[in-house]
Amino acid sequence: MGLDAVHLEDMLKVYYELYSPSEKFPIYLFLNEVQNVKDWDKWVRRVQADGRYRIYLTRSSSKLSSEIATSLRGRSVSYTGFSVQF
Repeated sequence: MGLDAVHLEDMLKVYYELYSPSEKFPIYLFLNEVQNVKDWDKWVRRVQADGRYRIYLTRSSSKLSSEIATSLRGRSVSYTGFSVQF
């Protein structure tokens, strides 16, 4: 879709405009398939360094696990989840 880190930044700006969150509590960000966004890794590292955010990245492909860990340079913990369809 041609998304880049500017769109992620816009997402945060809109959140702050709509909800005016308190500085006392962390903000939880759940980003699915973020690896499809250009320069996502630089944005996530910058936002994470701020200290106000708890960031969770999800994806559907296990082969991307090492790519995400490499992009975040040791700032990640991986968990594997399974879904069962009947």
